[in-house]
Amino acid sequence: MWQMNPMNWLMIFMLINLTLLMMTNTIFWFSIKENYMTKSNKYLKLMW
Repeated sequence: MWQMNPMNWLMIFMLINLTLLMMTNTIFWFSIKENYMTKSNKYLKLMW
């Protein structure tokens, strides 16, 4: 039923790559956001 031809492997590989990319993107974005928030908080504290 499920034949393991190169196209199927390519599809699976691309799917895994896409999911990994999205995961790393979200983690990266969250870390940047967190960093930015802390920096702005520090600046606000300095200003006040």
